[in-house]
Amino acid sequence: MTNDELTPQEKKALESLPKERVPSAFLEERVVRRLRKRGVLQSSGSRWIQVTGFRIGAVVAACLAFVICGFALGFWANAQRGGYADLAVTGENGAPVALSVQQAGTAYILALENLARQSGTAPAGQVEQGREVALATLYTAADQMAQIIPRDLLSKCIVNAIETTEGSGQDGLTDEDGERVIQF
Repeated sequence: MTNDELTPQEKKALESLPKERVPSAFLEERVVRRLRKRGVLQSSGSRWIQVTGFRIGAVVAACLAFVICGFALGFWANAQRGGYADLAVTGENGAPVALSVQQAGTAYILALENLARQSGTAPAGQVEQGREVALATLYTAADQMAQIIPRDLLSKCIVNAIETTEGSGQDGLTDEDGERVIQF
């Protein structure tokens, strides 16, 4: 016989136990009274919160606090971007700074397109020199953007990638065609 099996006397004793027992009305009343006293049960049947002047004032104060915190958070987030408000300022020649940045960026892109077109026909030394100048310009632009907008992750990644490539003493990573590749 294993420990899990019951003897016939034990089975008979187990079956003779009452299956359900109803508590006395006195016990039920004591439990309900004690729960009401502790505030778990309400004495009346309503489940509504009583509206008092204090509760109305607390709700209005909480709403005002949320609105003020929302405005403060929005103001702080806008201030963290930095640098954007300076773009509306005019430069030395009277042209808006944003316009001069746009023109310089367009000229840089056109020069890169010209370099890409001439990479097959120009002497290899000139193409390599053009690539190095383009990379140095990209590094300088990314470094300036990282200073203007400290939270700009793309500029920081570009600066770190170029510094890592330059600081390793290699020409950088190359792909199958021998082209220089910077990975992020």
